[in-house]
Amino acid sequence: MALDLRETTDLVALLQMDNEPLQKILQNLKSLSARLESGGRICMALQCMFLDQYYHCSDTDFNSEILITCFILHSFSVGQANSRSPPPNTKSVLFKILQYIEGFIREKEAHNQQATSEFREKVALKVFVLQCLSGRQEVLTRTPKQILQDTIQELQTKHEQLQQDEALIENLKEAKRAYDEEKSTVPQGYMSQGTSAIIVPTDHYNVDSGPVNEWAYHTTEALDMRFDPICDRPPPPPLGVGEQELCWVYTEGHTTDLVWDTTMTNTPDEALELRDKVQKALRQNLASEEQQALKQKLSQHPDALLKVGVSPLKFPTLVDRNATVASHFITTLVQTNMKTAEEFVVSLVNMNVCLGAHSVMTELVKLPSFPTQYIIDYVLNALTCINNQPKKDARRVGIICTFCINLARETEANSPKSQALQSKDFLAQLTHFATENSSVSEASNLYKILIEREKDESKKESS
Repeated sequence: MALDLRETTDLVALLQMDNEPLQKILQNLKSLSARLESGGRICMALQCMFLDQYYHCSDTDFNSEILITCFILHSFSVGQANSRSPPPNTKSVLFKILQYIEGFIREKEAHNQQATSEFREKVALKVFVLQCLSGRQEVLTRTPKQILQDTIQELQTKHEQLQQDEALIENLKEAKRAYDEEKSTVPQGYMSQGTSAIIVPTDHYNVDSGPVNEWAYHTTEALDMRFDPICDRPPPPPLGVGEQELCWVYTEGHTTDLVWDTTMTNTPDEALELRDKVQKALRQNLASEEQQALKQKLSQHPDALLKVGVSPLKFPTLVDRNATVASHFITTLVQTNMKTAEEFVVSLVNMNVCLGAHSVMTELVKLPSFPTQYIIDYVLNALTCINNQPKKDARRVGIICTFCINLARETEANSPKSQALQSKDFLAQLTHFATENSSVSEASNLYKILIEREKDESKKESS
């Protein structure tokens, strides 16, 4: 029987051990052969791979796989793989692979392409197979990659030594006889075009000569078993369509003309120019005149804000380099579509303390529709960033304290923005921060304002 999926996977893994010594490959082969209880199944799979063009003898990428294949077939032919039932035709397969390699070498020599790596590796393959047939054991300590990297001079020296080996000559004659015998037995010749011979197990008896060997010859044309199942499998029942799954609607022969929207890919030249300018603002700092010109362009095309290439991830970069443009971008977005602007506001709130973020947030605070919670989150994130620094930066402390002072002075007592300074937890954290950084003048001024507001609130509650 043929190999199952797991056994085939193990065999392919064995063919890909090009960085391991041949001795270790032989040990893994013995383990695989013992588990399968038949070396013939392994050789049958190797033949199917070779015949079905799993790898080509003319393809350099599979030279290591071909080398390991030859080594496995030779191991079975001499009994090194400890197989209980080795197939009888491994030598004929090995001889046929040698013919393919020799044909490739002669073709390269005819075209004067001996200097190519393909030629050298094929010569190395040929010398390796001859070494195996001669019974030389020193090759077992080398890896397939090392064997294929021998130079032409080294290969010529080894080939000259092998030509005088009598054991090699006898083994080659035996492989030739096995190939000729199989070629005369199998219709149309072994490995011929159109029909390829493989070996499959059988328990049938020959009427004329009695019981035959457990391996019999068949052709893939007759059996049609190139890794295909031997029985027909019914199609599986269709699954139901899920709620979020795409379902094709078949109109049962009714066809309609496709409708094309020709305006989808038409981008006005002004929009392209605006996008280029915004991308430039993301890459470098613009002069004041350029920022004002870009701001005016964005005002003329408010619908193009989300098409100029500014994403929530890129928005902090725009804030750092061109705060004026970023301020106009986010304020326009908040006024037109607050739901879309939320991701941009969140990326702004989570920025490190800098003058750009301070100026943008100052403009956002002036908008009546801007949520107060974002103001609180911005200040608390700034306090956390400053407190987590090993050495506090007085400049950053001054920036966030200035923002809070302006927030306290510019918001009216009854305005929604003043609610940010009425939260007791928020005021407690802000007061503690101002106290710790009292050496900074802005923090000292903020502390005074917070104390005054606290006194005013106490008076209102008492009255």
